[in-house]
Amino acid sequence: MKLFLWLYLLVCTIDVYDSALLRDNGYVAAVYEHVAVVDPDTYHHVTSREKALKLMNQNLDIYDEQTKIAASKGAQIIVFPEYGLFSWDYDRNTILPFLESVPSPYGKNINPCEDVIRFNATKVLRRLSCIAKSHSVVIVAGMGAVTHCNPVDDAACPPDDRYQYNAAVVFDSDGKLIARYYKVNLFAGEKNTFNAGTVGKTNYGVFHTSFGSFAIIICYDMLFSKPSLQLIYDENIKNIVFPTAWVNCLPTLTAVGIQNAWAMGHGVNLLASNLHLPKDDATGSGIFSSVSGALKYHHDMATSNPRLLISHVPAIQGDHRCCTNDDKTGMRTSHIESPLKFTPETDETFYGIMDNDLFTFVLLNEDIDSISVCDGWLCCNLSYSKQPENYSTDLYALGVFNGFHTAYSKFYLQICALIRCAGDDPSRCGAPVSTATTVFKKFSLTGNFDPGVYLFPIVLTNHVQLPAISKWHTIYPYDHIWSEGELDDPLVSSVIYGRWFDRDP
Repeated sequence: MKLFLWLYLLVCTIDVYDSALLRDNGYVAAVYEHVAVVDPDTYHHVTSREKALKLMNQNLDIYDEQTKIAASKGAQIIVFPEYGLFSWDYDRNTILPFLESVPSPYGKNINPCEDVIRFNATKVLRRLSCIAKSHSVVIVAGMGAVTHCNPVDDAACPPDDRYQYNAAVVFDSDGKLIARYYKVNLFAGEKNTFNAGTVGKTNYGVFHTSFGSFAIIICYDMLFSKPSLQLIYDENIKNIVFPTAWVNCLPTLTAVGIQNAWAMGHGVNLLASNLHLPKDDATGSGIFSSVSGALKYHHDMATSNPRLLISHVPAIQGDHRCCTNDDKTGMRTSHIESPLKFTPETDETFYGIMDNDLFTFVLLNEDIDSISVCDGWLCCNLSYSKQPENYSTDLYALGVFNGFHTAYSKFYLQICALIRCAGDDPSRCGAPVSTATTVFKKFSLTGNFDPGVYLFPIVLTNHVQLPAISKWHTIYPYDHIWSEGELDDPLVSSVIYGRWFDRDP
C-alpha cells in the first residue's frame, strides 16, 4: 500500500499558491481533483461491506496523503469530490455496502476519531475525522449516507425501509463533525439510487470556522435556487464548498466555466473539487474568488493525473456585485446601452441543438460586424472585431435560447452565447468543441434579459482555459460581457447563462 501511494503521488502534480500563504484577511484553501480507486464489478453486483471498505480505504489513503501535503503548504481547509470514495454507476442495492449512518451534528459534540466505540461501525466517518485531526485541517468530503425508517411511523418511507443520500460531511481541525448535508437536486440516474435531501435548517450544511463561515452544495445543486439562494442571500454565506462529479457539457456548462461564473454571479468564494474521469468528460476543479476570478483552476482531458490546488482566498468585504444594496434577491436590468437596437429574426437565422436545447443562431460572416438574434422577447446583440492577420477557418455563431430546458430536469433558461462551431458547416454549431484558432481583437455581448433572471458570465479560450479577468469585463447584473483588447488566446465561447428560478415548475 505504501508503494502504491508513493507511485500515485509521483504522478500527482501539485499546484500551489506561489507567494507566502498569508492568512490575514482571508484563508488558505485546497481542493483536490481525485482519480477514484474503483472496482467496476461492484457496480452491478452487491459486494460485501468488507470489500466496500477496502476500496474506500484506498481512496481515504490518498485523501490522507493529500491533506498532509496541503497542511504543509498552509492550507486550513481542503475539499474532496462527490463520489470520490466509490465513484458512480451504482444502483440502489449495489451502493448500500458503501453507505454509513451519519448523525446530525447540530448542537452536538461528535468526534468519531475520539469515540471509537460509538463509531466502530461507521469506519469512513471515523477515518475522515482522524485525518482532519491528524493534520489540523478542516476536511470536506462527499460520501454516501443511509438512515432506516419504518413505514408505520413514516408514510414517505421508501419500500426498502431506508433513505439513501448523496451526502457531504465536514470535520473541523480537531476531528469534530460540524456539518452534514444531503444533496437536494439529484441528477438523472441518481434518482434511482438516492433520495433527495429536503431543504431546511437541519440540511443547510452551514458550518463556522475560525477563518469564516461556509456552506455546502453538491454538483447539480448549483443550477437551482434551493438551497443556494437561501444560503447566500438569507444566511449571508460568502464561502461555498462544492464537492462535484461534473461532466463537462461544452460550450455552455464546462465545470471551470460555470464554477467561475457562479462565484462571480453570486458574489461568493467557491472551493470546487471534481472527480477526474476524462473518459466520461469529468474534469474541472478550482478555487474561485468573487472579485478576482479563478485563483487556481484545473481542466485536463489529456491525462489521467489528479491535481491538488492550493491558494490564499481573500475575504469578501460587503456585496461587490451591486451598484446599491437595495436588491439582494434578484437581478436588475442593466443601465449599459446595447451596441444595437434589438431586432427580430431574419432569413439568416437557423436552428441547432446545444446542450439538449434548441437554439436560434446567426453566423459571424464578417471580420468586423454587429449582429443580433432573438428567441421570443429575448434578444442577444454582438459587436466584434476578429484579428484579420491571424487567418483562420473557424466558424462562429451567435445563439439565443429562451425557454425550458427539459433534459434530465425541467428548468427555465435565458442564454446568449457566442460560440465556435465544431466544423465549417452551420449544422455543427452547438456541438461540443474545446479548441479554436481565432483571436478576437474585441467583442461586446449583451442581452435584454428579464429582471428576475440570475446571470452568470462565462468566457473560455483555447483548450477550455479561463482568460485572466483583466482581459475581459462584466459588471452586475452581468448582462454584458466585453473585451477592450485582444484576449491573447483564441476564443472558444463567451456565454451569458441565465437561470429564471421563478419560472421553474
